[in-house]
Amino acid sequence: MKKRLIYLVIFFILFSMLYIFFPKPKEYIECFNPIVDEVELVAEFASIKDIEDNSKGIGVISFKIDDYLYGIGHNAKFNNTKKLSAYKILPNFTYSYKDNIGEVTIGSELNEKMGTIISKDGNGIIVKSELLDNKSYSKIKVADKIFSGDAELLIRDETGKINYYSINIKINEKFKSTCFDITITDKKLLDKIGGILQGMSGTPIIQNGKLVGILTGVYVRRPWCGKGKIIWDYDCIKIKK
Repeated sequence: MKKRLIYLVIFFILFSMLYIFFPKPKEYIECFNPIVDEVELVAEFASIKDIEDNSKGIGVISFKIDDYLYGIGHNAKFNNTKKLSAYKILPNFTYSYKDNIGEVTIGSELNEKMGTIISKDGNGIIVKSELLDNKSYSKIKVADKIFSGDAELLIRDETGKINYYSINIKINEKFKSTCFDITITDKKLLDKIGGILQGMSGTPIIQNGKLVGILTGVYVRRPWCGKGKIIWDYDCIKIKK
């Protein structure tokens, strides 16, 4: 009896050590009381131009709250936001290979100014909207819970049409609830562009019909994998204090 008890104690210690060194992956994260629970879904490719009409880069304007547009999803390396504006474009996609990340280029310019950039930080850019007609932008709920599992990337094609492509979300605790991992699982998208491209930052990520985040980066040598910034990490949506 005594020997059996000793074996049970040893088994419990070994099991506990396994749990410590190989913890069960977190299946979901949740957020309560965001400042806003609904936004307008934009998902427009935009060219960032200076006052002399020189292009400084391409990214995606993700969503709109009142008269402000939010996009890109990572630190925007622009020297002076006061002289920069965002213009709506139709994209052209360059295929992404394992050793060469593709990019989004300007397929055609629509000469439609989306607004003037008024701020930039680690979360991307804020644009004071000058859109005259935003009737095409539907409202979407902000998620209060994000699960490891199926989700969708919302990408406009060369004609401006919105397409939904399947991805898989994996909660990664090392990002401290600011980002999650994504893997593109949609064969149509992989066949078309090979994965995530430079210029796709800001692409909205939808899960269970709600906005859970935006695309913020791609993994080197694995263009079918990347990171999504959790939507609650935006100051305009963060938890109420």
